[in-house]
Amino acid sequence: MEEAHQYSSNHKKELQNDYRCGCFYCEKIFSPVEITEWIEDSLGTALCPSCGIDSVIGEYSGFRITPMFLNAMYKYWFVPEYSNAEQIEVDDEVFDFREIRTEQDIDDLMTIYHGFHDSVIAAVSYRSGYAVGSDRSVDQYGNHNVSVIFHSQWDPRLVELCFENVRKIYINGLRENYMNIIDDATLCFCDITIGDEIMGEMTKHGILWADYSDFDISDLDQSAAEYDMTFILADSLKWRIIEDDN
Repeated sequence: MEEAHQYSSNHKKELQNDYRCGCFYCEKIFSPVEITEWIEDSLGTALCPSCGIDSVIGEYSGFRITPMFLNAMYKYWFVPEYSNAEQIEVDDEVFDFREIRTEQDIDDLMTIYHGFHDSVIAAVSYRSGYAVGSDRSVDQYGNHNVSVIFHSQWDPRLVELCFENVRKIYINGLRENYMNIIDDATLCFCDITIGDEIMGEMTKHGILWADYSDFDISDLDQSAAEYDMTFILADSLKWRIIEDDN
């Protein structure tokens, strides 16, 4: 509890590039994008968007932001009879992200999550890495990152994919005659051309996910438009199984 508490202050930069956080006073779990008020101390401390208390902690801390964890933190820091307890039951296992670095890593994810068969995109969170500071200047505090949470009809039910340095993203929206259930998906390494004629072009290694197994990576925009597909092209990818909060 003592170690976790140090991550509840002076954390503005870290939270703005995080995906999930919670308040250990009101025990609400929310996205960092919901935070609108900060204490302007040395590095910026978040105020909970629900209760206004400066008891916000994010997953960057290495602690799982779960109802059990937040309740244990609340008891330790706000309930006197618990604060001196030798042990408070809490599941403090780190949410371990697995980086996709090899073809075997891709095969492992596709096998574990059944090729994304019978799954849906439940939520998407985008962080541009830019913000306008108090002096009205534009500052870069992080990367262009996208977090996608999938729900599946199979086990494991919830999986989160975190794409880092996103180069291109196409999200297919509402279709009245279609349930948006993924039948199968593409996940592969590919080459990304960055730069322009003025600054110069270069090719680097990247990774692509698309909700269609026959996605043509040679013409991303045309393929997405022709088949009404969703795709994400990024420099790198990491993923994890997350618990079901329901």
